[in-house]
Amino acid sequence: MDYMAEPKFSFLKRLLSTIVLFSLMTCLSAVTVATADSKKTYKNRQYGFTLKYPSIYKIKTSGQWGFDLIRDDRIILRANIEDNAFKIFIKESKHKENLFLDFARERAKVICGADGPDGSTHCGAIDNEKQYTSANGLNCLEFYLLMTREDYSTNTKYLSKVGPIYVVDISREERPLALMIFSGYGKLASTSTELMMWEVVDTIKLVP
Repeated sequence: MDYMAEPKFSFLKRLLSTIVLFSLMTCLSAVTVATADSKKTYKNRQYGFTLKYPSIYKIKTSGQWGFDLIRDDRIILRANIEDNAFKIFIKESKHKENLFLDFARERAKVICGADGPDGSTHCGAIDNEKQYTSANGLNCLEFYLLMTREDYSTNTKYLSKVGPIYVVDISREERPLALMIFSGYGKLASTSTELMMWEVVDTIKLVP
């Protein structure tokens, strides 16, 4: 009888261990997913808007006019609130039909440009432009820029694509404002970063 009981006990023990291990792995997986999907809220009181971003990132503000999303000490996303530049553009612009769209395109080109003793960078044509309304009813523009890098020492030029760049109209009453979000100066975002950026933009909401 003892000889027959031992295998039965071992089988039940192994079965119980397997069930416990499977349950533990399932719980840990659920915790990991919940942590990765959890969100934090950034609120800008001066310009009256909020947005949500994944909790796996840290946010570093530059006063009230901008911030960076950082992970592992790397800047993944940058954001600027365009206030005075938007006002000046409206005042000097000769075309009044699409002020927000015109400003978004031109401002992105300006931010993209840079000059130095060894070379120059500038953005010209806009690629894959899409205008849409966000989940919270805000006017958004999404596009890429074609960038040219010039190397003076070798007299060569390099062409590349940067983006995506999002510009969101966060104007309040008579105060024109644009929120520009991009993956970094002169960078082309990875597929996962592109998705994260789109999700962040879609959470932007105007608040009192």
